Amino acid sequence: MELADIREKAEILREIKKELEIPKYESEEIEELCENLGSNNDFIVNLNCGSYRFIAVNSIDDIYETAIQELVEDCYFVNDEAPWWIAIDWEQTAQNCLQDGYAHTFAFYDGKEHIVSEYYIFRIN
Repeated sequence: MELADIREKAEILREIKKELEIPKYESEEIEELCENLGSNNDFIVNLNCGSYRFIAVNSIDDIYETAIQELVEDCYFVNDEAPWWIAIDWEQTAQNCLQDGYAHTFAFYDGKEHIVSEYYIFRIN
């Protein structure tokens, strides 16, 4: 890892710590975050103050649309098939559900949405 990359990740870690009000990181938490930042679009990290889901800004719309589709299918579909009377535009349905942000879908613990660097961050427990 190059020095510039290390500095960039250190700055992101400081921003995450401040935004999430984390008292301190454990060494394994820093390692896990550094492994995932920049290389994964959707990951979960267990920190000493709770578990957080990180979703890249450039991937959130697709991940959100998939989550809404799964939610609707769980409620209305039988044997993975839509009832004959349902024709769904998933992109429009996701946009209709996105009135108050992504936190209602992803932040199970506190309903809050955080944005740090290129990631949305949601507490999930």
